[in-house]
Amino acid sequence: MKCPNCNHEIPDNSKFCTACGSKVELKTVSDLTPDAIPPQPPIDQNSDFATQPDNNTPPQEPTAAIPPIPDTQSSGAGAPPIPPIPPSSQSYQQPQEPQQPRYVTNTKPPKSCKTCGGKIDPMTNRCTNCGKPYSSINGMLIGLIAAGVVALILAVVVVVQGIKLNDAYTAIDDDENTISTLSSQVAEYQEKADFLDTNIVFVLDGDDIYYHTYDCADFQQASSYYAMNTNLAIYYGYIADPYCH
Repeated sequence: MKCPNCNHEIPDNSKFCTACGSKVELKTVSDLTPDAIPPQPPIDQNSDFATQPDNNTPPQEPTAAIPPIPDTQSSGAGAPPIPPIPPSSQSYQQPQEPQQPRYVTNTKPPKSCKTCGGKIDPMTNRCTNCGKPYSSINGMLIGLIAAGVVALILAVVVVVQGIKLNDAYTAIDDDENTISTLSSQVAEYQEKADFLDTNIVFVLDGDDIYYHTYDCADFQQASSYYAMNTNLAIYYGYIADPYCH
């Protein structure tokens, strides 16, 4: 199909020309020339698909002829082409009905009392039979908690015992050092004692005969005495007390 204004080839049944924008008026059957009407195939009267004229159909009135569109390009009037009118894109939107709230039903089975097996009231969370409160903690969780508590207690006991054992080892080391020091002192004192027992004797005041050792009972009871070398006491005429040994 060609545009009647600019003779540009446009698609059939177009309302506006895609080149000049002019509005294209479609022609009716009455405006078409006999040459423009395509030939119709002959109708077989014996065919089952042959249609009979309907006498009840009212006659159609002839339509008015469409006036020709003036050619602005050939006349040189210089009139601008008519822009196409875009089709209306407004669509009627039907009002939406307000959504009703949906109520979700609880599909969970009712809770049972772990003591008597009665039903648990969801409002008070207590058994309707024995009245005890419902506890959602199961036995496995209680066992895990108990095992954790026991492990914690054992860990604390091990730590405390380790501290005590460390303190005991420290005390043992200190005692060993003390014993070693005292042993050294005892050895030193023993050496001195042996020297005194061998070389020193005691002469009691008023006794001109005997000299005594440190372990003698007379010397332990005496209040006044003289310490003297053993050889010197013998030189002065003293003899060993026979009752001291």
